[in-house]
Amino acid sequence: ALTPFVANFSFVATVIDKSSLKTWNKHGKSGKLFTIDVQDSFGKVIRIVFFNDLVDRFLDVVHIGSQYTFSNGNIKMANKKYSAHIDNNYEINATADTSITPSLNNNIAQQAMANQLTSMNLTNQFDLMNSQPS
Repeated sequence: ALTPFVANFSFVATVIDKSSLKTWNKHGKSGKLFTIDVQDSFGKVIRIVFFNDLVDRFLDVVHIGSQYTFSNGNIKMANKKYSAHIDNNYEINATADTSITPSLNNNIAQQAMANQLTSMNLTNQFDLMNSQPS
């Protein structure tokens, strides 16, 4: 399990949500961030937060629906002000040591998501066809 007491970690997860780039300028300090929510094979979701230089390093690397191996970062208590919808008490702040590499199962994850979306779309079309008055 990921807790603040784990120094080095590695896990495989699929990106299920990705925020837009956010910037701020407060009290003479500026910065930028983006977040991703990732889900492991057990259905557990955790948020990963990227600040400043790490935004430049990872923003265009991670994509919703793709599976990656995530390694290292700073595990801390989740800021529920920004992640109340996530059922996890922790989040990960990416660090200079953070590594994100495409998973060997990436094509399988993308195909599974595409199949799920196709199935949902077909179900919605079927429901629409059956709800039309004759």
